[in-house]
Amino acid sequence: MPKLLKKHRLAYLILFLFLAIFAYLFSRFWIDKMLQRYLALAIGLGYFFWGVLTHVKSSKITSEIIFEYLAMSMLAVLLLILITL
Repeated sequence: MPKLLKKHRLAYLILFLFLAIFAYLFSRFWIDKMLQRYLALAIGLGYFFWGVLTHVKSSKITSEIIFEYLAMSMLAVLLLILITL
């Protein structure tokens, strides 16, 4: 795993920054539930597109990878929306 992190350092840095900004915004707007839902949708879409673009760039994209990122994104969005109920 460390070899993979070194090879794709920029991609993981972008993902880390994206998730850190999301976590900050999600906690900052704790009172506004609708904005939190929009943020949850944004993080799901961002993660999905990050994963697909990262694999396209490395030429290792398959339909299984696309469906895996889609499923994980949908699960994360669903859980975050359930938190805001």
